[in-house]
Amino acid sequence: MRVKFNEFLALVYADIFDYPLTQEEMRLWQVVPGFQQMKADLADEKVERKGSFLFLKGRGKLVGLRKEREEISKKKLLKTLRLLEILRKVWTVKAVFVTGSVAAGNAKEESDIDLMIVTKQGSLWVTRLTVVGILKAMGKYRGNQGNQGDKICPNIFLDEDHLGIGERNLYTAHEVLQARCVFDRGGIYLEWLRKNRWVKEYLPKAYKYQILNIKYQKYRLNHKNFFGVLLLIELMAFLGQYLFMKVKITNERVGWGYAFFHPRDLSVEVYQEFFRRLKRVNVIQ
Repeated sequence: MRVKFNEFLALVYADIFDYPLTQEEMRLWQVVPGFQQMKADLADEKVERKGSFLFLKGRGKLVGLRKEREEISKKKLLKTLRLLEILRKVWTVKAVFVTGSVAAGNAKEESDIDLMIVTKQGSLWVTRLTVVGILKAMGKYRGNQGNQGDKICPNIFLDEDHLGIGERNLYTAHEVLQARCVFDRGGIYLEWLRKNRWVKEYLPKAYKYQILNIKYQKYRLNHKNFFGVLLLIELMAFLGQYLFMKVKITNERVGWGYAFFHPRDLSVEVYQEFFRRLKRVNVIQ
């Protein structure tokens, strides 16, 4: 079977996460390599097919695993959509994204449901207090206890003026494009893609596909009269939460308009594994 080198790279990357791809997905997620192409003609013999799925030689068991995890992800996503009926009533919430394994359709039973919340300008920390309070009241907040299955982990908060992701690599490019927007109060998803157009350097076809297939609703809000009061409350909320978290912060990044609660940065680890697998299949030296 004829496999283009860039498409083969997509398959190798997906293999890190035990995820086979269809032919269409390989084309969509093809990777622009940041290294010299070598032994591209050997890629064909490294790929096998089972039904509509392709995978690296000897990895046929991943097909059943993907189907199983897709069903788990759908169930978890449905639970998230129910929560949205409450979160959309918080007027400072501009958009909600499902991220991580659930968004990628690759969740395990014990996987949490990761959320990225985009807030109105100057309201991130007030919104975080509100969202965490709602989740705790519902018994759905994960906290710091590790994976608990079906618990909600709102681990990224961004205000609408801080949508650009500074860390630029293959891993974060996938994370940007796989983030699934489940609520958009008007134009946030499009702005998210525009602010992170750098992902085209790694995943040009996937970026183009997302841009061309945006769907969102517009909501009219008028809360300008509350802006001055909100700014004061936001300042107090930020200082209070920052001082509380300061002694616990490790790899987390927090600031006035952003909060990334990721205790582990997987980008380097994943990129190193990507190259290990390419060398293992003797496609690059």
